[in-house]
Parts: sequence; C-alpha cells; structure tokens
Amino acid sequence: MDRIDYLVDSPMGLGSSISLLSLLLDTKVPVKLTYSTKLHALTEIKKLFQIPDEVLEITEDFSIQSETDSNKRLGDYCKFFSPYIKHHEFRRFRQSGLPCIALVCVNGNLEDWNFSLDNHTFPFNKFYPKAYWLKLMNLILDSGYEVMTINSEDISLNQKINILSEYCDAVIGYEGGLHHLSHCLNIPSIIVPWRMFPLTEWPTPPEHFQYTIHQLHIDKRTWILDSSDELLNYAPNGLRLLIDSLYDNRGNNMYLSGKLQLDTSTMEFMNHDQSKYTNYDHYGPYLSDFEKNFIKNHGINVARQFVRQK
Repeated sequence: MDRIDYLVDSPMGLGSSISLLSLLLDTKVPVKLTYSTKLHALTEIKKLFQIPDEVLEITEDFSIQSETDSNKRLGDYCKFFSPYIKHHEFRRFRQSGLPCIALVCVNGNLEDWNFSLDNHTFPFNKFYPKAYWLKLMNLILDSGYEVMTINSEDISLNQKINILSEYCDAVIGYEGGLHHLSHCLNIPSIIVPWRMFPLTEWPTPPEHFQYTIHQLHIDKRTWILDSSDELLNYAPNGLRLLIDSLYDNRGNNMYLSGKLQLDTSTMEFMNHDQSKYTNYDHYGPYLSDFEKNFIKNHGINVARQFVRQK
C-alpha cells in the first residue's frame, strides 16, 4: 500500500486528534488526511510536532458532506495498540527543579463549574465542581508546587506545550486532551476518573465502565485514580512520591500491569486475577471490524506495549 487516504468529516478534540495521528503514523505508510470540519487540531499538531509533508499531508475540502459510516471511522480506541507520537522536545528524563503542577479543571469554559453532579451523561461526567479543584490546589501547594492552570481557550496549543515542557513536573485533572498531550511529552499524568453512570443507565458494572479511561490512556507515566477522593487522601509528601514513581514508569494502567494476557488474534485480554476482575472473562478496547481490519492490514504490532502475550 503506497498511501493511506483518510477523511475526517466530524469534529475532533485534541485527544482524538493526537490518537488518530498516533495510529496513522504507526503504520509507517505516508498518510493523506482530508478534513471537512473546522473543529480539529490536526494541522496544528503536524506543525508543532514537525511532521514532514512526505509522512503526513493534510488538506481541507469543506464541500464534502459528512456521510462516513460511523462503523468505518477510526475512533479513539483504535489507537490502543499504537504508541503516542512524541513531540521533538519530549522528556526522556526528569528535569530537576520544575516548580509547577498543571491543573486541568474545566474545558475552556468557566460555565463548566456550574453543573449538577447528578448529570452522568458524557462529557459532563468528566467534570467536578470548583470546590473539588480548590481542595486539589491546596494539596499541590502544600506539596511545595505552584499551581498552573491552563483551562482558557485563549491559550494556544503551542503555549500549552511550552508551559508543560518548561514549568510543569506533572499534569493533574479531568480526563481529556491535555493528558494525551502530556503523554506525547512524557510528562506524568494523574487522571481524575469519570463519574459513573447509574446502573439503570449503563448496562455494565461500574468497575468495567471505569476501564474505559485505562483503554484511552496506554501510558506508563500515568496514574488513573480509582475515585475522585483518592488523591485528596494523600499527604503532601505522598503526592511527590507518586510523581517520583511515575518518572520511573510505574503507572497503574491495568493493561500494562501484567495481570491481563493479550490474545493477539482477537485483540482481547484474558483475565489472570479472578479475585479482582470477577465480572468479565475478556477485556479489551471497543473496536469495530473496520478498525480491527485496519490494524491487521497495516501490520501494527499489537503485542509490543504489553507485558504478557498469548
């Protein structure tokens, strides 16, 4: 196959844009992306990550109608088996003396402070009230860090990269694009979990639904909180010790733990720890047949990131 041609005809946030490019560039085949929506970060990522034209060509064509079958799109979970693209200034080793923690509280809109905790619909289930973030700010300050918030829509992607690279020892916040960006920079992430759907609204046990964040963030320097209160129970020195461990690649992603065994033929994970995971025998990303065929046809090595394989 000489080139991959792919149409982006629906809006994509920063995390989805990073995930798509990570997958496509992992094929090691030249890619031509055409987009028919203005809501994406693809061209900016290409420029800031210095991806050459012979590797990735991006064009626009707003005359194209959004008619792509959703089952023939490459979704966020399709990146599961591919490593993150890396910014050219990504952090191989810890930089000493970085004074700040980036705290990601709202999605560029302060109105996100004002919502009901009873609203468990996506994306509102990712957010928490202002009082919660103030408690985290106090913990960060007590730990000896300064707090750097990068919530404003007026902060460009380039500025966010510079802020994270130059000043921040880690990123803490709701699950979203800034954590994907931190993975590209090798900066530790601590992710506050989604608030769970009530069982009457979601047909799977809540612990299985929580695995979604693990599937979206395959990264060894990431800690995914079991509950929103978990971090609040840390002593100030405990936060620093946690960040230290993440620089040693000791995150808690369940798929990188060695407790699940990958079946490369089905792209599913077998359960090794029946005492902990009792509701399901198989775990894995939610992939359509189109996505599975894309991964297989482009020779993506599904086993390389995971400890145990079958």
